[in-house]
Amino acid sequence: MKNITRILAVFILLLSATATSQNERPIAELLEVLSQNHMGSISDVFNQGELLLLEDHFGQANVNENRIESLGQNIFGTENQSRVFGTIDEDNPGTFNMIANSPVPDFEGAGVYNPFDGLFYVIDDTDFVWVVDPITGFYVNLGMITPPTGETFTGLEFDPITGTLFGLSSNGVGTSSLSTINLNTLTVTTIGITGMVLAIALAISNTGILYGLDIDTDRLYSINRVTGLASIIGHIGFNANFGAAMFRNALTGLIYLAAYNVAVNDSQLRTFDLVTGLTVLVGVIIVATLAQMAWGSFQLPLLGNEDFSQNGFLIYPNPTSEILHLKTNSHIENLEIYSMLGQKIISQTNNSVTAEVDVSILQTGSYIIKVSTENKTEVQKFVKQ
Repeated sequence: MKNITRILAVFILLLSATATSQNERPIAELLEVLSQNHMGSISDVFNQGELLLLEDHFGQANVNENRIESLGQNIFGTENQSRVFGTIDEDNPGTFNMIANSPVPDFEGAGVYNPFDGLFYVIDDTDFVWVVDPITGFYVNLGMITPPTGETFTGLEFDPITGTLFGLSSNGVGTSSLSTINLNTLTVTTIGITGMVLAIALAISNTGILYGLDIDTDRLYSINRVTGLASIIGHIGFNANFGAAMFRNALTGLIYLAAYNVAVNDSQLRTFDLVTGLTVLVGVIIVATLAQMAWGSFQLPLLGNEDFSQNGFLIYPNPTSEILHLKTNSHIENLEIYSMLGQKIISQTNNSVTAEVDVSILQTGSYIIKVSTENKTEVQKFVKQ
């Protein structure tokens, strides 16, 4: 189906290129139109040439974006080819850090970190549920689960707000479903058919929006959590195949994709533009191998306005409108503030266990503060009122 679609798309593009080239609106106008609410298909709003302009704009913007390169959070998961549980670095995924061998005899098709109990949960292709300790890599078999008829689970995500565990499943030939899963009883409640042909991965935003990847169409979808119905966002920009994983960094809000890229014959780590569906390359996963991570997840806490004084790091008041105060057990050497897209906005040096940052210039919303001391680096979210 992909080959036929690709040939038709190229043919249509060649026929329409001349006709549309003189009717394309400037990028500023396209971005303004894109910021508005629209019903139906994006092709009802933009012609083929304009879609290419938007694709180029967002692709270049993502390339030039000043991401939080030095955070280096660990992405946990199982490398399915070697059946090893471990981590890769979110900024440099070329090396796999082994924690333990996986005892699961079958393909680990879906997995997720549970921020409410600090453990990982995995469902394999024979419907067994496993709980994994992130420190030792020790697996415990919890028993079998029953997905929608004829389907296997390909994606899991905990709602960071409600704690609901969502599962995405597919039969591999045309039907995919969204369900909720009760880990205490190992029961599945089907919400509905998504409409995706081969839904292979699931992710959720910090605000609870569900996203799914269909590797038959290579498109990102948003999924209605009440009905299960999926809506197209856009093409991911490459031909993905085999098992894949989607997961978010709760600190930055970025959603990542680990997937095999047919064009380069290798697995890659990418980030999504959730407006267009396009992905931006971070790096090859475990260089010079055909490594595959069909599930992955950050081990990050729930974001809130917790008092971090017990960890030797306190920010207050949170939310704040003008001055953000910091207090640590060690001398603060440097602090940086980033937008939720990873853009550095404020940077200042310091030489005390306390610091103050004037955030009055920031627009209302959520931000990340990164504090470097003589001993360690702390990262936390705060809200500018």
